[in-house]
Amino acid sequence: VSKGKEPSPSASPKLISKPAVFSTDPAQSVTLPPRTPDDSASEQMGGILYRKQEMESHGKKAANRSWQTIYCVVQKNSFGFYKDGKHATNSIPYHGEVPVSLQGAQCNVALDYKKSKHV
Repeated sequence: VSKGKEPSPSASPKLISKPAVFSTDPAQSVTLPPRTPDDSASEQMGGILYRKQEMESHGKKAANRSWQTIYCVVQKNSFGFYKDGKHATNSIPYHGEVPVSLQGAQCNVALDYKKSKHV
């Protein structure tokens, strides 16, 4: 019996995902199936998002660049930001931010993204 270090258990597999990017090239875009008239106009999806504001405007660094926990809702053709689920239900936006329009938006895998360890 060896008195040295015991081998560490093998690491569990991790899901590796790449961030989404927007593109105007239809050849690289992924689309959802066509919507039917039965689709509800009130469909929405919401959840927690961690975001960090790096810049304020025209190359000026943001005064507060720490991570923020916010609640986001995708509804119809917009992406809204809220303090939490309760504020989303009451339609009270986070810091008065106007929802981002998703009209004509496309989502693609970032093929040029390289994951850095411990970053």
